[in-house]
Amino acid sequence: MSAMRAVLGQFSYDEVISDRNGLNDQLNSVIGGTIANWGVQCTRFEIQSFQPANREVERQLELQMEAERNRRKQLLDTQAQINIAEGQKQRVILESEGHLEAKSNEADAKYKTVVREAEARQQQSIMEASALAEQVSRLALSISGAVEQAHIQPTDRRRALDALIELRRLEQLKAIAQGSGTSTYFFGDQSVLGSNANGLTLGSTNGGGFPGAYLVDYAEKTKVASTDKVSPLRTSDSVAGPTI
Repeated sequence: MSAMRAVLGQFSYDEVISDRNGLNDQLNSVIGGTIANWGVQCTRFEIQSFQPANREVERQLELQMEAERNRRKQLLDTQAQINIAEGQKQRVILESEGHLEAKSNEADAKYKTVVREAEARQQQSIMEASALAEQVSRLALSISGAVEQAHIQPTDRRRALDALIELRRLEQLKAIAQGSGTSTYFFGDQSVLGSNANGLTLGSTNGGGFPGAYLVDYAEKTKVASTDKVSPLRTSDSVAGPTI
């Protein structure tokens, strides 16, 4: 009996109720080893029922079992909170890494776009310059009457370049004439409008451009000043003047 009490004292009330196999094995080991000296062999030991000595002992054992269960519950709750906090931590880390990766990719994309646009503009400028040089060379060859490019004089190239510039000016004037603005352009001698006419000469007076072309900002003043001298055609962004 003392051996049985010693073994039972090693188990909690919850373990006595739930783990009968472990309790029986422990009893078999202790009691079986004791009675072996008397020539008795114990092959199996089993407690079929367990009943505390009195109600007070039973109540204490129940309190002990309840405290143990509460302790396990608190441990599980604490571990659950730790797992939740760790999960939130990992989520924040992953979101931060995701935002950082997204910004890095966006910056790389913008950088590549800017570089490619710059390369495209550079290539476009090179092609335009090459095309302009080819036009100047062909026009200079036609103006000079030479057979080969090597025989073209610098003055011929200058004349060809001036001709191309004038052609561009004519194209710009054509675009102005087809526009929908309200500015008026006058062509003719500057003396027709008077020396104090408010205008801007389009072209040069040294052999190039249109020395008599003026963009009048204050159309009404110019119209009054030139009523007796010239009757320009007023249209929206229209061009009137002698045939070129």
